[in-house]
Amino acid sequence: MKNKMFKVGAIVPKLKIANVSYNTKEIISIIKANKDCGLLVFPELSLTGYTCGDLFFQQSLLEESLLGLDKIKDCTKTVKDVTVAVGLPFLFEDKLYNCAAYCCNGHVIALVPKSNIPSYGLLVEKKLSVEKFFSEKILFHLELMYL
Repeated sequence: MKNKMFKVGAIVPKLKIANVSYNTKEIISIIKANKDCGLLVFPELSLTGYTCGDLFFQQSLLEESLLGLDKIKDCTKTVKDVTVAVGLPFLFEDKLYNCAAYCCNGHVIALVPKSNIPSYGLLVEKKLSVEKFFSEKILFHLELMYL
């Protein structure tokens, strides 16, 4: 078996807090500029910015985050074989999760909640839920969103 190189990009884009439209455009432009990577990793909560505080509980911010994720998912249709990891808040059954969404070839292939929630300094996330993994019920919900 011949060894193959796998290029990974750890990206820190310019973000605007709670401006999902702007952040999504920045992320998409970076994805298009890095077509040669196998994996592009963006920071946690990169669609919204990390320091939104109570804005995370606003329905409009959560809906915009899903729309932003949908645009990133669609972008990966044209940028073949690049897996993109972006962060967003995700509401499920009245619990808010800090998640990483993985998109590739026009699909959301995984949605992984953060499992180690800090509770010190500016990193207070006590209001966000913690689960080690999603149940089949959550995965089914995700599939319904992207049919």
